[in-house]
Amino acid sequence: MCRYGTLIAWAEELGHEDIVRFLTTNLSEEKAANTKLNTIALRKGVNKKASTAA
Repeated sequence: MCRYGTLIAWAEELGHEDIVRFLTTNLSEEKAANTKLNTIALRKGVNKKASTAA
């Protein structure tokens, strides 16, 4: 996710609006997936279970 901002800025600077839309869509999807995974980890106690399993 950390590279999307730079890539979007470069694409904007170069006038590649189609690529800007593509990258922005991907970034939004990545953020949504991250939110879901964080929710699962916190609500279901996944992180706590994993730390005690080691």
